[in-house]
Amino acid sequence: MQLFLQILGIIFLIILAVLGLYFFVFMRALRRIKKASQINSVYGGIEGMEIPARIELIRLSEPEWTNPVHIESLFNEITRQGFKPLGTYIVPNAPSSEQYQFLLHPILGGTLAGFVSDKDGLTVVLHEHPSFGIWAETFWKYTYGKLFTASNAKHTEHLDAPPKHPKIFLKEASVFKLIVSIRNQRKAEPYETVTQDSFPKLIQSFYAEEMDWRNTRGYLTENELQRLATAADIQLSQQDLELAHLLALESANEGLSEACRDTFIKTTTLSVAEWETIREQLVIIHERMSGGEAAIFLEQSIWACENLEDDTLENEIETLEELDVETTAIRQAFADINLKLPHEVQFKKLGEVNKPVGADIYLSPPEIL
Repeated sequence: MQLFLQILGIIFLIILAVLGLYFFVFMRALRRIKKASQINSVYGGIEGMEIPARIELIRLSEPEWTNPVHIESLFNEITRQGFKPLGTYIVPNAPSSEQYQFLLHPILGGTLAGFVSDKDGLTVVLHEHPSFGIWAETFWKYTYGKLFTASNAKHTEHLDAPPKHPKIFLKEASVFKLIVSIRNQRKAEPYETVTQDSFPKLIQSFYAEEMDWRNTRGYLTENELQRLATAADIQLSQQDLELAHLLALESANEGLSEACRDTFIKTTTLSVAEWETIREQLVIIHERMSGGEAAIFLEQSIWACENLEDDTLENEIETLEELDVETTAIRQAFADINLKLPHEVQFKKLGEVNKPVGADIYLSPPEIL
C-alpha cells in the first residue's frame, strides 16, 4: 500500500510539472494576446498597419478608373502640354483598417499613370485611389541622387520629408499649377531621363528608399501621428496615441525585416532553386527589433524540444525579452542563446546585411515551421 501511494505521489508530481509547463507557455502567449486584443479593439485590426516595405507595379493595358471622365480630361490636357505617356499601373493593396486608413501609405491599392516631358525631362505621376481620390506629383531625379518633388496630395503634407528629397506641397493646386510651380523652382542640374522601361523601377525604388527611411524612424513618429489624426478629424487620447505609435513600430520592424530580406536576396550567392527551397524558412534578426520579437523565435525552438528542461536558457530568453529596441545587444544575445540550443533546433546563420539596418539572416530549423 505504501509503495502504491508513493507511485501515486510521483504521478501527481509529474502531472503538476506538466501543468506548470503548459501554464508557463499559456501565460506568455496570453500576454501577447491581451496586448494584440487591446490594439485590435482600438484600431480595428493589427493588420491595418502592415505596410509593405517593397512594392511591384503591375502594368495595365485597360485600366478601370473610378472617375474615368475626369481622368480622361486630365490625360488629354497633360499630353497637349507636351508630355508623353509612360504607362498606367496598379499598386497592390495592403490589408487595412477602414477607420484608420489614414495611417496607410496612400499609393497602396491605387492606380497611377506616368508622363514625361521631352522639353525638360519633368515627370508627372497622376494618382487615383478609391479612398483618397485623385492627386498628382511631379518630379526630377537628379543624377547625384536628389529627388525634387511637387505634390497636391492631401495626405502626405503632414509627414516629415526624407533628407535629399525636398517636397513642395500645394494641396489646392491643379496638376498644371504644380508643373508651373516646380519648373519655376528647379535648379539647373543634370537629371536622369525617365523612359517607359525605367518608370516603374524608378517609382518602386522611390517607394523602397522612403519606406526604409521611415521604418528606421519607427514608420510614423508621435508628432506625425498627431498631425495625421488632426487632419482626419480624429480625436486621439494619449493612450490612443501611444497604441497607434506601438502599431507603427511593429509595422516598421516588419518592414525592416522585409527590406533586409530583399537586400539578402540581391546579394546572396544561392541559386534560384536553392533560394526557392529556403525562402519561407528565413528569420531576420535586425538591430531595430525589440528583444521580445527576437525571443519569440527562440521560444519556438524550446517548445519544439519535448524533453528540454533548462532554466538557464529560459532565464536568458526572459532577459532578452526585456532588452530595449535599437541595441546591438539583441543580435548578440540571440546568437549566444541560439548556440546553447540543441543542435537540431538551432537557427543556422546564412549571413549578414547592413542595409537598411544591420541584421543577421538565419535559416530556421524545420521543427518549428
